[in-house]
Amino acid sequence: GNGASDLIYRICAHFRSSKALIVAPTFSEYERGVYAYGGHVKEHLLKEDNHFDVDDTILNAITPDIRVVFLCSPNNPTGRLISVDLLQKIANQCQKLDIFLVLDECFLDFTFGKSMISSMNSYPNLLILRAFTKMYAMAGLRLGYLLSANQDLLDSIAAFGATWSVSGPAQVAGLASLSATDWTEITREYIKKERAFMHNELQALGLKVFPGEANYILLKSERPLFRPLLEKGILVRDCGNYTGLSGRFIRIGIQTRENNIKLLNALKELYCSIA
Repeated sequence: GNGASDLIYRICAHFRSSKALIVAPTFSEYERGVYAYGGHVKEHLLKEDNHFDVDDTILNAITPDIRVVFLCSPNNPTGRLISVDLLQKIANQCQKLDIFLVLDECFLDFTFGKSMISSMNSYPNLLILRAFTKMYAMAGLRLGYLLSANQDLLDSIAAFGATWSVSGPAQVAGLASLSATDWTEITREYIKKERAFMHNELQALGLKVFPGEANYILLKSERPLFRPLLEKGILVRDCGNYTGLSGRFIRIGIQTRENNIKLLNALKELYCSIA
């Protein structure tokens, strides 16, 4: 599809007018897609004092009135992984109640977490979202894919997309990325090292740093930082529009050491000016 978002909207079109369970905070396109096709959303609020983790309490929220569950691992914007053990419990609960589970693994390759792809044959109600966009920096080209052991379901969802939704350049870039066999492992190790560096440095500045495992970090500060950083030429993700968060939360991307230090220096300047 034309990126994972295209596939999310196709899924929502297939399950139109249905009720979806979505955790909060999480990627906003799930909710937008559900509402765009006349559906309803039930939110399962994640707790800050639990690092916004998806835990066993979600099982109580998976009730017979739900048609589809959207989950993201690692979650966006928290970077927290959902354990495979819990994902299997969720998939079993969904299967028992004839509910479909959509699992977004678009950021998973940046982590050392385990995919649910090997479990697909056990769960015909499971749909897994993947994308080239994140790992291969192809955001502008847009290339995503959807996996399931249920071919009839995939065919039905595919029918809601445009006939030629993937551009020629995106296909060429996708094929080229598949030949970069060491890229994922090298990137994963680099992100791990830089994320640990940034985590420690940000904590030393007095910021609340949520221990994520992706290529981004969720932070909480005493005052909003989005606009002050923007005025210094640094763009971060203002998380004020996420359910359960506020303007005191920002998400930063893990970049090169040089760029990471630029962000740290800008934050130090801001905190010195406050003092």
